Order: sequence, then structure tokens, then C-alpha cells
Amino acid sequence: SRAAAFTMLAPTDATPLSTAVPMPDVETYAELPRRSVSRAAAFTMLVGCVLLLIGLGLATPRSQRTTFLAVTMRPVTALRTAAGMAPATARPSMRLRAETEEESETIGDLLRGGGKSAVSLKPSSLADALAQDAKEEAARRARAGIKVDEPDVEIPPSPWTNTESLVVDEEQTISRISFGVIGITTGVSLLVYGFGAYFQLLPGESASAVMLIYGFPASLIGFALKYAELKPLICKSDPEALKMRETQATDIQKRIREDVTRYRYGDEQHLEEAIDRIFKLGRPDGIARNSAPKMTGISEQVIDGEYALVLEFKNDDRVPMRQWANRADKFTTFFGPGIRAELGKTEQGVDVALICDGSGAGREGKEQGDVLPPLMPGMPARRVD
Repeated sequence: SRAAAFTMLAPTDATPLSTAVPMPDVETYAELPRRSVSRAAAFTMLVGCVLLLIGLGLATPRSQRTTFLAVTMRPVTALRTAAGMAPATARPSMRLRAETEEESETIGDLLRGGGKSAVSLKPSSLADALAQDAKEEAARRARAGIKVDEPDVEIPPSPWTNTESLVVDEEQTISRISFGVIGITTGVSLLVYGFGAYFQLLPGESASAVMLIYGFPASLIGFALKYAELKPLICKSDPEALKMRETQATDIQKRIREDVTRYRYGDEQHLEEAIDRIFKLGRPDGIARNSAPKMTGISEQVIDGEYALVLEFKNDDRVPMRQWANRADKFTTFFGPGIRAELGKTEQGVDVALICDGSGAGREGKEQGDVLPPLMPGMPARRVD
């Protein structure tokens, strides 16, 4: 009876393999997690220490070395071309089958000559198998809401590319100072002077031990912060837009400008979370994560007599313009309220202009606290005032 209690049942078609946990869809930029610099710096310090220990362990000489072989699965496109069909990306788990005179065998077995039958592959059977595969792929894309063979949409050229009359915003805040440079400079200076004093090359032999003790962790923290550092973008501003900033700019526009013009730690690119929510990276109705657009610049301009914040993005060639055009309304609702979004095509990608609509919405004037991730999926984000 005890052995029967631990008997595992074989999975059937009715047995669920996994349970999907619903994830909340963030609809506004204000709900995105915004950790303070101190929390990001502490987390980066911890990660830097762990990476240093791992690096020291890997740098230790070993008697044996192991060579790893990486195998990459690629879709079979030559067979589609031979059958007169357009190449399509096939799923790695998909196995195309071709009908032979005696039995059904996989294409790989027939090409390798390892099949049970020695019958050659019929062109008509191969075309039928590939046509069935194309129908299944089209049905899958239709269920996921992806339009097949949809013509691309043309976006008008951007009229905001002329930035010769703009000036560089030279506002100095503590967030625009690199903590990595401070840590490296302080730590290396203490180490150099500590070693010099220890060997009596410099005065202060009695304090050399203290300098070495504090110089090593300071330099380690500085190198860790420098490694995980994301440099700020240079904000160019129109002199007229600078005058309108305090009277027309919404709280979200001010926050975007502050977020992208300061040093960040642990992020791969600016507005990373916002791009993930807007373009739905890695989802069936979104775009691939490795082709996500990257923000390259920001400027303050006056458009139609209103204050506007222009975000410059570098677009991947694999992302068609219709992906941007279909998300124009999403930009308005995500970075709203109180703004309207307009798109303009450039040589490197797309410009997104967040223009004030003159309604005065989104101007509470309160300093927004940090927004932390929810404790559990489905719960609202936590706010720190």
C-alpha cells in the first residue's frame, strides 16, 4: 500500500502540463517599477561581488578542460524552395512528413537513407506535405491574431530631425554623476597610497592598513557599478520649450526626461520596461525580443505651439512600419494623460513626439515616489511615498 501511494500516474491528454498564471498588463508609464538609485546601487554591488567570486573561480587553473559543443536547430527552407513555396520559419518541434508508396516516414530519415523503405520521395507528396504545413502555420497565426501578408504602412517623414537650433540641457544633478567613476577613483587612490605607505615609499605608514582595507571594497564596488552602468542620453532643448516646460509639461514627460538623462544601473537600454509593454516583446501578437527598438536620443521642442518631448528610436530592419503605426494609440494612452503621440520616420528609425494636448491633464505637480513590483501576480504595484 505504501508503494502504491507513491505511484505516479502517466500523463494523458486531459492532464494539464502547466497552469498559466495571469500577468497584469501595465497600461501607463506611471505604473512601471521605478527603483531608487540607492536600491539599484546596492543590488549592483551584490551582483558585482558574486561575479567577482565566479571570475576568480573560473580563473583558477585546472588540470582538465571541457569543451562544449553548441548545436543550433534551424528550419528547413531548402525543401520549401524546391517545392516552389516561399520560405517560412518552422517551429523546432515540428516534423514534416512525406507520404511514400508504402508508409509515412520523416524527411530526415528519407534523406539519410535510414528509412525502412527504399522508395524515392515523390514531388507531389512533398508539395502536399509542405502545403499542409503552410495551412497549419497560417491557422496558428490567425488564432494568435497575426495578419498574414498584410501590406506595410508608410509613416510620414519626421519634421523634428533638424536639431541645429537646439541647445544641450546642462542641468547638473546628483543622478547625472557616475557612481562607478567615484568608486573606482576613490578605491584605486586608497590602494595606491596604501601600498606606497606600506612599503615606506610615501608617508603615513601607520594608516596604510586602513587604506588597504577600505580601498579594496571601494574599488570592487566601483568596477561593479561601472560594468552595469547605462550612460545617460543627451537632451537637446529648444529655448522656447524650456520656457514652456514648467507650465505645460506633464508629470510623465518630466519623469521620462529625468529617467533617460541620468545614469542607470542594471538596465540594458533606456525605457526598457516601456518598450516591453508597448510592443509586447516575445508574445504572439508582438515582436521578437532581439529586434526590439532602442532609444538613442531625446529632445524638447515646440510643436503646434505646444510643449513636446521627442523620443528618437533606432528601428530594427526586421520590424515593419505597421508595427509602429498600429501602436500609435498605445503610445498616447501609455504616456498619457494630457498628451497625444505622433510618429515620424527617420533614416535610423522612428521619432515619437509626445505633444501636450492643452487640456492640462496629468499635471498634478506632486513628486512621485518609487514604484516597486507587486508582491504577487495580479496585485497592484506598490508605491513608496
